[in-house]
Amino acid sequence: MGYTVYVPFNFVCLLFASIVFLLSSMSQILQEVRDYETDRSVILNTVNLLGKRRSLVLCLALFVSTFPLVFLLFLKGAVSPGILILSPLTYFILAPIIRTLINEEYEGKMLRAISQRRLILIALLIVALILGKNPRPLMHTRTIV
Repeated sequence: MGYTVYVPFNFVCLLFASIVFLLSSMSQILQEVRDYETDRSVILNTVNLLGKRRSLVLCLALFVSTFPLVFLLFLKGAVSPGILILSPLTYFILAPIIRTLINEEYEGKMLRAISQRRLILIALLIVALILGKNPRPLMHTRTIV
């Protein structure tokens, strides 16, 4: 919504909104995985419907589906190349989910690992966005001939 304050709704805005939606959905499903035991008998949610394993696969699919959207944003010039440089760091989010799919006993550690690593990645993303911005001159100077 903040993006549309400065720029009219366009394709880039749709890409940003899609990324936010996909990552928010992933985060919500991971929270449902965490609360699976308490929610199982009380409410019907995605994890209760699909099961933990399929829900984690869905999380991977949601996360991986953001990659082409970020690449499209890069091609449109909406994000700096610094974002693409940070893309290998997504391994630190994907690895705990994959490890939990292989070994269910890792589930508790997965949620803590993702939570900690997400904060680090957000900080690095903010730094990349700040450093990747083109500096604008503070004052326009005119040459008088």
